[in-house]
Amino acid sequence: MTRPLADPTYLARAFLEVGVLAWPNDVELSPASPDRRLDASGALVRAEAAYR
Repeated sequence: MTRPLADPTYLARAFLEVGVLAWPNDVELSPASPDRRLDASGALVRAEAAYR
C-alpha cells in the first residue's frame, strides 16, 4: 500500500484527515511514523537544527 508513496506526484496528493497525514488510497501515517523512519535513517532534520 505504501509503494505509490515513492512517486513524488502521488506523494504530493497528501492531505490531513482529523490531524493524520493521509492519501487517496486510504494510507494513513501517524506523525510519529515518518519521524521514526527518518530519524533511523539519519535523514531527519529537526527545525531548530535547520536554522542554526
